[in-house]
Amino acid sequence: MLKTQNSPQLNFIFQQIRESQAEGKILPLYLESKVMELLSIIITELEEKEKNISVVLTKKDKQNLKRAVSAMKKDLSVHIDGLELSKIALMSPARFQLAFRKYYGVPPYEYLKELRLNKALLLLKNPEYKISTIAEKVGYTHTGHFAKIFKSTFRACNFYTLSLNDSLFL
Repeated sequence: MLKTQNSPQLNFIFQQIRESQAEGKILPLYLESKVMELLSIIITELEEKEKNISVVLTKKDKQNLKRAVSAMKKDLSVHIDGLELSKIALMSPARFQLAFRKYYGVPPYEYLKELRLNKALLLLKNPEYKISTIAEKVGYTHTGHFAKIFKSTFRACNFYTLSLNDSLFL
């Protein structure tokens, strides 16, 4: 759900799919092969990104990172910053950032944001909660800011849209 820039390789494959002349029984095979090609490129790019993070994680580091994630999950309404998380993980802030990204694939703030938004998605299923209440329960003090982040994250999958009058449309 996070927005990232596509690599030229991925854009080229997307262009090939859009301009394909395949039809009939060949179309599903063609599309399947292109999806496999896309997945191969994405996995290779992720592996390359992981190699570029120059931090070696010990078993103890991994346990400490899990403690930091537990602290994040404990109460999503509480503001917890990188310095606090690095202390929980028993690491310097710089090492914590690198280690977290290497182990979880995203920076700590992005991870926390995803936790909060996923929890908000669950809370939205309860019609008794107003958007302002949900925003507060997941750590956002400004409802407008929460709605903006929620919309930009989930609009990509076209499942949910929030309106300003606290209603949810599927």
